[in-house]
Amino acid sequence: MKENAVKRSKELGQDTNDPDFARKSRIANYRLYGAPHAIFLYQHSSLSAWSVLDMGAFAQTIMLAANAKGLATVPQAFLCGYAAEVKKFLAIPHDRRLVLGISIGYPDLSDKAATYVSPRCDLGEVARWVE
Repeated sequence: MKENAVKRSKELGQDTNDPDFARKSRIANYRLYGAPHAIFLYQHSSLSAWSVLDMGAFAQTIMLAANAKGLATVPQAFLCGYAAEVKKFLAIPHDRRLVLGISIGYPDLSDKAATYVSPRCDLGEVARWVE
């Protein structure tokens, strides 16, 4: 992730050493990276920690379906730091926990950030096949 962050900031012309960089990044997060909409995924607080895996699969399905329709998404765990405020604003019951926020909208393909593709490792680095 660190290597990707360095490569991404270099390709996008961002100076991560700039003292204002972190502030600008937080503001972009608060503003949903310019997306016009957000999806907030909640689950009942009585569910076990394992159920978050189901929520991850659900989130991925939403993002893949959106992509198939020409929409872009950004999963934002950052938004969970403001769960109380989001719950209050959206009138979400107290017995629900915010798992993930997802920004969604049509991508601005003129923005270099929208076309940046992070490097991928070889499958053999993350999986081992046993016969």
